[in-house]
Amino acid sequence: MEFLLDTANIDDIKKYQEIIPLSGVTTNPSIIKKEGKADFFDRLAQIKQLIGNKRSLHVQVVATTTEGIVADAHAVLAKLEKDVYIKIPVNQAGLAAIKILKKENVRITATSIYTELQGFLAIAAGADYLAPYYNRMENNNIDANKVISDLN
Repeated sequence: MEFLLDTANIDDIKKYQEIIPLSGVTTNPSIIKKEGKADFFDRLAQIKQLIGNKRSLHVQVVATTTEGIVADAHAVLAKLEKDVYIKIPVNQAGLAAIKILKKENVRITATSIYTELQGFLAIAAGADYLAPYYNRMENNNIDANKVISDLN
């Protein structure tokens, strides 16, 4: 099991990496925006420096087309080290982008997963990590425990 914080708050990352066996941090532009006037790439660089190379950083794209997702991924990788994981929603455009980026040896975290089928398709496309949305599944009367168990 790995523990990943879903945040861009530097103080929280410092705090929790001292308390739990933190494996990494996952974030997205919305989370970074909640931190105030933080520049997206500067904040990512701060997080990466803080967690070091032994912990992983997972950064979500914002584009909604395959071409846009690939371009977003390339922009993140150009600004940060290549060991960053690119978080891509599991939908039609995202799955196509995962296949393209895996051919380039990009590390992928498949996100916005609500069903077993989405998880299986992400695995087949080459995702390194799956990020099912437990609370959102529960809020939509989806048995999140079953979905996650079936993906195990």
